[in-house]
Amino acid sequence: MQIESGYFFITDITGYTVFLAHSELDHAKEILDALFDSILDNIEPPLIISNTQGDAIICYAPQNAFLQPQYLLTIMEKIYFGFWRRLELMDINTVCDCNACVNMSSLDLKTFLHYGQYLVQQIGDQTDLQGSDVILAHLLMKNTVSEKSGLNGYGLVTRSAIEAMGVDAVAEGMIPHVENYEHYGDVDVFIHDLRQAWDNERDKRRIIVLPEDAVASAQVFIPVPQWTAWDIMQDIGIRLRYNDLQSIERTDSGAGRPGIGTAYHCLHKLGNDINYLYVDYDPPNYVTTESSVPGPTRLITNRILPVEGGSLFELSFGRPKEPHSEEKAAELQDNVEETIARFAKIIAAEIKAGNITAVQSAEISSRKQELARPGVAEGRFGQLDQ
Repeated sequence: MQIESGYFFITDITGYTVFLAHSELDHAKEILDALFDSILDNIEPPLIISNTQGDAIICYAPQNAFLQPQYLLTIMEKIYFGFWRRLELMDINTVCDCNACVNMSSLDLKTFLHYGQYLVQQIGDQTDLQGSDVILAHLLMKNTVSEKSGLNGYGLVTRSAIEAMGVDAVAEGMIPHVENYEHYGDVDVFIHDLRQAWDNERDKRRIIVLPEDAVASAQVFIPVPQWTAWDIMQDIGIRLRYNDLQSIERTDSGAGRPGIGTAYHCLHKLGNDINYLYVDYDPPNYVTTESSVPGPTRLITNRILPVEGGSLFELSFGRPKEPHSEEKAAELQDNVEETIARFAKIIAAEIKAGNITAVQSAEISSRKQELARPGVAEGRFGQLDQ
């Protein structure tokens, strides 16, 4: 067995034991199974599911699985958003007054992220991780966060994970915290308030240019899963190449992850200055920018759509914002098609060279189907997200 380095990612439902102890078992199980499946739904490659412990799901990702590992924080948020979206839909769509249905909103989700070394041992169809850092990742589940901060929905991220991701924890609004464990001593961690992130998410106004509303739009298939495709699309080095740019410089004052309000100044190889402002940002689904490309200001949406065997990269240009702007739709359509063609060629070359290591989405889908709770799809809450 070879020693590897990477990220350990764990999800665990808060209040699980108390909820079961004070609820009718049949409805409590139905609710917990639906929430477990909502978590599974949002675990995507490059995250690999190792195993489960009760309602905790243990995942990992090798250190080279992401070009931009800070997206692990975004994945953490997306899993939490999916959990609460399902929980709120269940609460709205039941009139049952049993203890389980009345108290389901007392449940929450906590997540844990650590970076370190591990060994992979295959036991039957299960992947078992071994090593001191693996043990520490599991120990993090027993902590004093709720007691000291009052938070029940949070992400706990170790300093080693923060440093490996290259993230500024202060800029991300995380709270420094220390836990102490036997044989490990003091462990520096940071608390990410996921409930506040969910409240912010619900207040967002969605802005997206769909192909049917676009002046110019095109799609191309790329043989990597959605999160991997997003990671590649947003990588600065690859953006320079497929957009045919000389330089990209971030110009907003933010020091954290990209998001709404992030701005870039780009210089095209033809000498044109291009300014981008993120007006909507929903990884790994899409980003919409207000852009001058050059010429009139318009909205542009880059989307990643999951499909069988990989993803679709879609680029759609909206109509100019300025009145009386002349449209050059045919020329613009040609530019869009050239851009996505360059993107597809770059990805193909990177994969062939071994520079992009993508976990096969089919393997992850199979594992998720194996772990999915039987009967959820046919139960009271199975179709709420459809």
